[in-house]
Amino acid sequence: MQTLRANNRSELLKKIRRDLSPNAQEVYLNTRPSVQIIITLLNKAPGLKTIYVPPSLSRETPERIKKALNKIGAELIPLNKTKGRPRTYNEGELNTVFKLAKQGKTAKQIAKKTGIPLRTVYYYLRKRNSK
Repeated sequence: MQTLRANNRSELLKKIRRDLSPNAQEVYLNTRPSVQIIITLLNKAPGLKTIYVPPSLSRETPERIKKALNKIGAELIPLNKTKGRPRTYNEGELNTVFKLAKQGKTAKQIAKKTGIPLRTVYYYLRKRNSK
């Protein structure tokens, strides 16, 4: 999959024309695909089958663009492509942290056992104790 990131449409159009491989079948865009962007993509890479975008941009993309892509055998797929550690932990992971703390484990031991960063363990333990 080829990734094309840009701050605005005109920059994205330049990157498509310059960087997109003519053989590309999948591409990730961080900008909402307009009709002009789709046309440029398909002109540069006629075999393009899948366009990935962040979920928020997928919701903003007009249905007529999605339907037009489907007619030519391509699709627009939401893809969450965030970097870094998760911003929140699921309930099961947090319950494990609280259970281990209740057993008398130190924050350092909890962090090592769960794989959650030490500062985050402290954060959740303080947050729970302040309630």
